[in-house]
Amino acid sequence: MRMFGAGITNNIVLGLLCFGVLVVLLGFATPLSTPLVSGVYAGAPADAAGFPANSLITEVNGISVASRDDVARILDATRPGDTITLRSENHGVPATHTLTLAAWPAEMSIKTSGYMGVSYYDAGLLKRIFNNMLSPVGFLVLLAIPIWVILDPSQYGSFMILMNESAGSVMWDVPFPFFWFIIQLLFWCGWWNLVVGTFNALPLVPLDGGYILKEGVDRLLERKGLIRYSGHVVAAVSYAMLVVILAIFLLPKLLHL
Repeated sequence: MRMFGAGITNNIVLGLLCFGVLVVLLGFATPLSTPLVSGVYAGAPADAAGFPANSLITEVNGISVASRDDVARILDATRPGDTITLRSENHGVPATHTLTLAAWPAEMSIKTSGYMGVSYYDAGLLKRIFNNMLSPVGFLVLLAIPIWVILDPSQYGSFMILMNESAGSVMWDVPFPFFWFIIQLLFWCGWWNLVVGTFNALPLVPLDGGYILKEGVDRLLERKGLIRYSGHVVAAVSYAMLVVILAIFLLPKLLHL
């Protein structure tokens, strides 16, 4: 029992340690207001001009911009129907796009200036989430991030910076080189160890948790002279756990049929 428990414990402790170091390091990253476009609204002027998401705006009408406020000040002087030229970079590749601005949708703003139809990467919001990751809810967020990014990349794509190379890295002032590489290494080390450790702890043979269950049941029933029922008890618990695991994956699909 101690031997099987040691592997589970090592995985969970290492995972928690990696996540702890990750959250501490994230505290040293400072968000910037760089005008990085995270999304383009369908049918908006930017979409019509072929402006791609994850692009960094570097110039508006030939004027260099370094923040979202710089872009907003220029656009505040425009009106629907005006034409502007955006200079951008996407993965280091420069591009120029000409947009004919539209009126702001009524449900989004009452502004009278021109509307591009883009959303910006919000590093400040992400920083606030990072700061809460040592809480129980924040810990669950860390575990759920890979699933969220896969299921809804448009909403949770900003978390990609924790898992892989991301355009969002330009939105941060970091304390040392290769900062995000180390963060990504810690994230995957922590995530895999926690997932493997907790899954391996399930009372299901042939997982370690199943063998721990078997030894415990053997000891308990042997003292009562009921050792012959041990295999049946362990099998019943294992099959019940298997049903629960299958239900977790299959029920959402069945409910959508």
